[in-house]
Amino acid sequence: MINFDHVTFTYEGQSSPSLTDVSLQVPRGACVLVSGPSGCGKSTLLRLVNGLIPHFYEGMLEGHVLVEGTAPSDAPLYDQASRTGSVFQNPRTQFYTTDTTSEIAFALENQGIPAPQIIGRVEQVACDMGLAPLMDRSLFALSGGEKQKIACACVNAAQPDVIVLDEPTANLDYDASLALAQLIAEWKRCGKTVLIAEHRIAWVLDQVTQLVIMNDGRITDVLDAASLAGVDAGRCRAHGLRTPVLASPDAVDIPRFDLEASRHEAWSVDDLHFGYDKGKTVLDFNRIDLAKGAITAVVGRNGRGKTTFLRCLTGLERKDRSIVHFDGQIWDRKARLDNVFLVRQDVNCQLFTQSVAEEVEISLPPAETASMSDEERTDRINSILSSLDLADLAQRDPFTLSGGQKQRVAVACAVASGRPIIAFDEPTSGLGLDHMLRFADLLRRLVEQGRTVIVVTHDAELIQTAADYLLVL
Repeated sequence: MINFDHVTFTYEGQSSPSLTDVSLQVPRGACVLVSGPSGCGKSTLLRLVNGLIPHFYEGMLEGHVLVEGTAPSDAPLYDQASRTGSVFQNPRTQFYTTDTTSEIAFALENQGIPAPQIIGRVEQVACDMGLAPLMDRSLFALSGGEKQKIACACVNAAQPDVIVLDEPTANLDYDASLALAQLIAEWKRCGKTVLIAEHRIAWVLDQVTQLVIMNDGRITDVLDAASLAGVDAGRCRAHGLRTPVLASPDAVDIPRFDLEASRHEAWSVDDLHFGYDKGKTVLDFNRIDLAKGAITAVVGRNGRGKTTFLRCLTGLERKDRSIVHFDGQIWDRKARLDNVFLVRQDVNCQLFTQSVAEEVEISLPPAETASMSDEERTDRINSILSSLDLADLAQRDPFTLSGGQKQRVAVACAVASGRPIIAFDEPTSGLGLDHMLRFADLLRRLVEQGRTVIVVTHDAELIQTAADYLLVL
């Protein structure tokens, strides 16, 4: 059992608590889903269970947290890790080795399990989870979704009694999300306790015994399995939750771009033939036609080259020799570096300063800021932050924010850049309903300003809400 008894927690250096008077009981063998807006305290709740608070994230803790009768704050992390397995929102931050097979074996080696048993467990997990194509691969060569699959495999191999998952489908495709739901069902059958923090709830609702809704660090509602049985989109929206209807992104009723039939002008990516390993091509297209001044959603299974497509489009791949024809101009790789802005899948890679406002300021075009007064520059920054519900976080260090809040900071930088094409890689992976809708509205406003938007996503709800066209890789 997991027990929260009037828990309040404030991170070191913060003036207000991230959790306030939280009381919750999770029975042994239950599957509890925690949802709510980004920054509402979901990840903090999970960190109290796996011991990262206070052993890694320090702060002021009031109340009591017990996991299987033990306070994680009193147990050494190595002891807690044998009882509680974790999948983080960004799986890269939990890897210790360089290849997939070693990573799955790593926790077992730490537990002192004999080598023959380790080999057997790793092989069994790879078989059960369909990971054969990913075994013995470099972790650095995997897509974001493939990394999340490996993180889930690590937990499955370790066989802890308690499992906490923080946005586990943020980068998973439709089929992989369904496979994770089946894995959770198996964990439940084995009597394991599962606690999930997640915005996209549709994939796991059938396995959930309890839905906990949070806002501003507090539990605002709790729905049991009986209440969830008849939940519909309207009721979810009333609670500020994402849709309960599961849909494959490539099945959303959005047209493919047709050069002859579309009202939009076309631009193209020509001679896109690219691969990382000699003899293995990831992308192989003579020409891709796209719509200028529109929102195109790029979809496909994990590992199909969606992120690679964006890296080539934005000029980040030095070996790429493709050419972009846009608005009467021809852009080689170097020209694209100045004309396309990419919001990455892992936004930690593009946060550099000590405040949110500074991040936006350094993204403003020098030609624009040169003629601005200090007051005009501040007004421009505040306007962008307000449009993304970030005004109250202007002076916060970006690295102290939640995953969803960091994502919005990166989006704010893209808006500030003023570049004609803005590309997003899984931009709603950490966003709840309200911020997803705000993001969709922002995309439409970018198009109204004359920008062209490319969005790589597995988020069918975002596609339905915002996209003009669909590109399937």
